[in-house]
Amino acid sequence: MQDYGTLTTVGLTGNLAYTFLGSHQVRMTPIGKNADGSVVWRYTAYNESDIESATHPPVIGYTDWWSNTVGSLMQKVVGDSGPLSPKTRVIEFNVTLGR
Repeated sequence: MQDYGTLTTVGLTGNLAYTFLGSHQVRMTPIGKNADGSVVWRYTAYNESDIESATHPPVIGYTDWWSNTVGSLMQKVVGDSGPLSPKTRVIEFNVTLGR
């Protein structure tokens, strides 16, 4: 519901970038150890979304029925490329932790 509030207020009540990212996975990977004992970690946030995800209504839009009927029809109409096609986002950044 918070995402709907963010969208209807054009970001005045939330974070549009975070709403666009939606549900995502984050992976933390140690990539190096410094001479002072600190460790550099790479954080990677990953998300894929499509027209079904962008347009599903509250409650019913999260059901298997919606995905298998309305959602899959919308995805067929939109296709795999061009406007409104599936999008993949990867955000990476490094953080040094320790001493």
